[in-house]
Amino acid sequence: MSKLAVVSGGGTGIGAAITDKLITIGYRVLIVGRRASALEKTKAALGNAVDSFVSDLSDERQVSELSSYVKNNYRGVDALINNAGGNFELLEPSASTDLKTIATNWTGNFKINVLTTVLLTEALSPLLQEDARVILTSSIAAYRGSGTGSYAASKSALHPYVFDLAKRLGPRRITVNAIAPGYVEETEFFGGGLPSGRRQQLQAETLTSAVTHPKQVASLVGWLVTDDAAQVTGQILQINGGARLGN
Repeated sequence: MSKLAVVSGGGTGIGAAITDKLITIGYRVLIVGRRASALEKTKAALGNAVDSFVSDLSDERQVSELSSYVKNNYRGVDALINNAGGNFELLEPSASTDLKTIATNWTGNFKINVLTTVLLTEALSPLLQEDARVILTSSIAAYRGSGTGSYAASKSALHPYVFDLAKRLGPRRITVNAIAPGYVEETEFFGGGLPSGRRQQLQAETLTSAVTHPKQVASLVGWLVTDDAAQVTGQILQINGGARLGN
């Protein structure tokens, strides 16, 4: 029987690339997201190894329904990839700087980056198989800021959660790590895309003079779920072409 991976935000961009990678190494993948159309498109492209479940992962009721679905249809979870998220301030742009807007932005980023990860992980943790892999998605912004604060803060909040989870789940030989990408092309993160000048600036910040692509992030995830990475846990792994050095 194939191992099961659950990938949140698996319908597009990095999540779809991760799903594709996991299928190639023998996993069955349950992709989760808010948009049925995106999930169905990925299922159609990748075939019968993909299952899907529509869920707003910031809603505890919907996450509970997802947990019940997994429990009733699968023997357990072998890999949990928390990829869902984004920058609320880009999704819901506002020029206002009043306190109500500030509160909305900070609460919005907490919900889509922290709460989605925590609720899904806690709901599925009893279903994790021994030797399972848990991966969270942080960002280069957690190290150097995001310009407005709320997105970077929400991503950096995941780091101590990684450390605590790694300690809690380690006795079950479950590893917990986070990946922290820099700028990644071919995603919906910036909506309609970046102005060419901004893209060139981000590319110039790297030591490799190249941008990162979803397949490269997926390859890192693909390695983390293998036995070769069994002793890697409680870590934040950056993938940004050297745009930010060190830990």
